[in-house]
Amino acid sequence: MKNFEKPITVARADFIAELGNLINNSHLPIIILEPIFREMHRDMSMALDKQTENDRKIYNETLAQCYKEQMSESQEELVTQPERQKEPIAQPDEPELG
Repeated sequence: MKNFEKPITVARADFIAELGNLINNSHLPIIILEPIFREMHRDMSMALDKQTENDRKIYNETLAQCYKEQMSESQEELVTQPERQKEPIAQPDEPELG
């Protein structure tokens, strides 16, 4: 059987259904659930901020490295290209004065 992942939209819908079932089957009152979800939301927001900061750092480092490599390749091309001899610029014939 071919190995493949569940689409993110399906995984999300399944998660929401399972979370709803867990909440309903807990029989806990909203006054207990609300602070739990508030704390979980705060923790997830902090984790997301850290992940975004880390992703931005890696992205900027990769971008800088690509730029350095591109500049290095450009310099190598300039060094390895033979110099072209300059051909004299052809002057138009002067009209005869008569």
